Formats: sequence, C-alpha cells, structure tokens
Amino acid sequence: MKSQASALLILSLLCGAASAQEMPPPDDYLDKQWTESATPPPPTFDIDHLIPVYVGPKSSLSYGVDPKTLNITLEDRLVRYVMVARSTSGTLNVTYDAIRCATGEYKTYARYNEGSGWTTMDNAEWRPMSGQRMGISYPLALADSGVCVGTVVNGPVSRMIESLKRGGMPEHPLR
Repeated sequence: MKSQASALLILSLLCGAASAQEMPPPDDYLDKQWTESATPPPPTFDIDHLIPVYVGPKSSLSYGVDPKTLNITLEDRLVRYVMVARSTSGTLNVTYDAIRCATGEYKTYARYNEGSGWTTMDNAEWRPMSGQRMGISYPLALADSGVCVGTVVNGPVSRMIESLKRGGMPEHPLR
C-alpha cells in the first residue's frame, strides 16, 4: 500500500513537471497572443446613479463608477467604464478607462469636461495599477472592488455590479 502511494506521488510529480515545461511563460503568452479590440466611443454617463468606489483614506476625492458604462469585451478581456471623481467643492473629474485584469494594467482613453465634452487621450498607454506614488490608484480600487477576481474578469457585468454594490471582494484582492 505504501509503495503504491509512493509510485502515485512520483507519477503525479513527473506529470506536473512535464506539463509545466510545455506551457509558455505567462508574459510571453500574453504579449504574443493579446491584441486590443477597437475602442468604442465614450458612453454617456449619469452622475446620479454612481456606485461608490473606496480608494483609500489619503484620497481627497470621492469616486464612483456608472454601472451602465461597465462593458466587457470578450475578444481582449478588457473592462471599460466611466469613473467620476468628485472634490469636496463639487468639481468633477470624469474619465473613460479600461482595466486589463490579466496584467494589472489600466488605460485612460478620454477625459470629460462639462463645457466641451469628451477629449480623447492621444497615445494612451497601458500603465500598472499598483505602485502609484500617491497611494492606491482608482483603477486598482475598482479592480479590487469587484471588476477583477485576481487576474480574471469578474463577468458577467451583472456579477461585477453586485460585487461593487457589496463593497468589493476582499477575499480576492488583485494585489
């Protein structure tokens, strides 16, 4: 009985080592296989129906995401959304962003100005959500609050919204 258990253990270790050698490194796979889909234009948003996103005690702004703007594109596994940041004086800072859960990155496509509407960001680039100098970034807070489960999109959108309304998913932090 003991020898059978030992043989099974050795066999499972050998199978695991063999399959690990066949898999490409995650970064190589992501870089070679992933292509971003065409970015839809910024959606309309409603500041009266925002779901609050807690960014942290150091933030002087309050953040919220319009649930009707949350969109998952299956081809590239991106989550696009409109985030509204409000200062204590009532000034709004509105962005149209995307989160890439698989790599922990975000991109800002456009900024909204009440007087002139949306302005697209020329040469927008993917940036890491973590490691921000000013504390936690709002994309990381949104990802940890229910948009991502680790490195996976928390789809469908209805589940994402439920998680955000509950105040997040602390048992599955992104970072």
